[in-house]
Amino acid sequence: MVRTIFIKTNNFRRIRRALLAYVRCGGLALKGLNKLADDNQDKDPDVAQEIHTDFYVDDLLGGSSTIEEAIHLRDGITSLLQTAGFELRKWASNSEQFLNDIPENSR
Repeated sequence: MVRTIFIKTNNFRRIRRALLAYVRCGGLALKGLNKLADDNQDKDPDVAQEIHTDFYVDDLLGGSSTIEEAIHLRDGITSLLQTAGFELRKWASNSEQFLNDIPENSR
């Protein structure tokens, strides 16, 4: 996923400052996700590991060998992130079985 920021201004300093703020926010988001994973490592190490390794800014880019494992990770990550007020949306998969339990507005 590529995100582009368009800023209408002739002032280069404003653009640079806005882009740096955007990058810093992404770093803070990852720190928050990693802290959440660390705090819940004992409850489900697989979910914590997935959060540590498969997030890029606010996008989860993961996979698994089986549908059952993918569903377990999806449910575990979703419920853990909901405890901190985060909601994962825009789910995509090559498996209909994986997507069946996800509401249409979250796909």
